[in-house]
Amino acid sequence: MSLLLSLPLHAQDGTLDPTFGTDGRVMLSSGTFDDKIHDMVVQPDGKIVLAGQSYTTDSYDFIVVRLNTDGSLDTDFGNSGMVVLPIGPADDKAFGVALQTDWSILVVGEADNGSFVNNVAVVRLLNDGSPDPDFGANGIATFPLPSASAYPRSITVDANNSIYVTGGAFSNGQMDVFALKCDYYGQLDPSFATTGLTVIPVFPVHSDMGNKIVRDEDGKLLIAGTAYNATNEDFLALRLNSDGTLDNSFSDDGMDVFGFFGSFNEQCNSMALQPDGNIVFVGNINNSFNDLIITRLDPSGTDDLTFGSSGFMYTDLGTGVDNGQATDVVLQPDGKILVGGLATLSQRMYYAMVRYDANGQLDLTFGHNGMVYTSFTMASDDQAY
Repeated sequence: MSLLLSLPLHAQDGTLDPTFGTDGRVMLSSGTFDDKIHDMVVQPDGKIVLAGQSYTTDSYDFIVVRLNTDGSLDTDFGNSGMVVLPIGPADDKAFGVALQTDWSILVVGEADNGSFVNNVAVVRLLNDGSPDPDFGANGIATFPLPSASAYPRSITVDANNSIYVTGGAFSNGQMDVFALKCDYYGQLDPSFATTGLTVIPVFPVHSDMGNKIVRDEDGKLLIAGTAYNATNEDFLALRLNSDGTLDNSFSDDGMDVFGFFGSFNEQCNSMALQPDGNIVFVGNINNSFNDLIITRLDPSGTDDLTFGSSGFMYTDLGTGVDNGQATDVVLQPDGKILVGGLATLSQRMYYAMVRYDANGQLDLTFGHNGMVYTSFTMASDDQAY
């Protein structure tokens, strides 16, 4: 499998940009198979940093790629544009990437310690792709979770270059949300939850996962994810104070678990903050098929009934027995909401992108009725993360 990326055109919204890669698409290969990109960030100079996993020899390693604005590999970065990083003795997979104020690149993921237990691994790379010797041990900081296996999924930073990570902590058959904070040098920050790490069980004896973490203008941490309520999965939103405690001004107790269609599984994969403090969440619902859900809470954690149709919008992606999913969301400068993911068409998966206006209505000026599907080869399943 190859690393895949496509970008939309500037001239007409929702068509491929022929100045990027080959007709708007870039396909790269690194390992022997199963290369995946899980996250990306754009530098202030327009270069694109990608992070994910690559299978080499007998295990997965972190992979970080940097592209120029035209989609070509940036040969000033790593080994001809790519950095492959083994972290531990077994499988290592990167899931999040962020930039610090000095443009240093932070990558977070899971690193198997060789005994089928994952540690949180954070890597910092300098501008040329080399590990930063001032961070952790030779550019790598690893954090074991007490009596648990870590499944980190998202990373963010603040103006002081402090680093925040969220994901899931698995122990005794239960997955709980975790959050940690470390400083610029890769050391846990004891001003956050006493030890620098907090584990938050939303529902006892069930599975909860943090998939996205962002900081708001007040310095509070918002975490979006999924919680299992003993019957089905629902969207999950948490807000933490700067010291790592739950913010009781958010949905009364610091967390909100919410669903849309009763007993169906509904999984939240990402979120974005609008300038007015409202919070947009995206994910998918399994109601016989998987399809896209987008919703919004106000800054207090209350459902915003002015968004979409009575607070949310359900969008049917794909055709037939489809597998539509929303995996990430970003806001355009004009306030429009771009949702990326995947959809099944004719029994094969395509990249899917949907655009909404700032209030959750489909933007019919984008693609076809607000949706765009992109394929790379006729023989492959293509999934955007």
